[in-house]
Amino acid sequence: MSVALLEGLVKALYLGPCCGDLMPTERTASREKAFDVLALVVHQAEKDVRKYWDANETYPTLLLAWPTAHDVPYEVVNMAVPEGMKSLDAAKALTSRTRAYALFLLEQHKNCIKLILETQTSALSVTLPIEQHGDTRALGTAQTKKDSENLGVLFRPGRLLN
Repeated sequence: MSVALLEGLVKALYLGPCCGDLMPTERTASREKAFDVLALVVHQAEKDVRKYWDANETYPTLLLAWPTAHDVPYEVVNMAVPEGMKSLDAAKALTSRTRAYALFLLEQHKNCIKLILETQTSALSVTLPIEQHGDTRALGTAQTKKDSENLGVLFRPGRLLN
């Protein structure tokens, strides 16, 4: 993972805890606004992933969490998912430790790279297909979906929020 991409994500995505002492309707609106801001950065991350891919033709699995835990001294916690560890297990562990209000997973699969952003109110996934072009592999046109592909750690469709 490029240091510039990680620094850019950290700077752009820090919103601070978005729940506070707001009334329920304000809390939901605040969460939606936070998600919209995070979603814009996911699309910027897609551009950075393409640049990194062009130079390396591979991408390490990365997990980011935005903590609400007061004993976590960071605005954004990043985790390179260890080889052999399932991303879902890593996401659950990181969420438990930080009491995250948002998660971002960037993971390379055999035929695509997935970027998944998840909050309690919504999920956004961007799939970049890996296409064979002669003797090189390139990333194809991004496919974006809202609320249909998620990790299931924070966002579960149909769950009511307080």
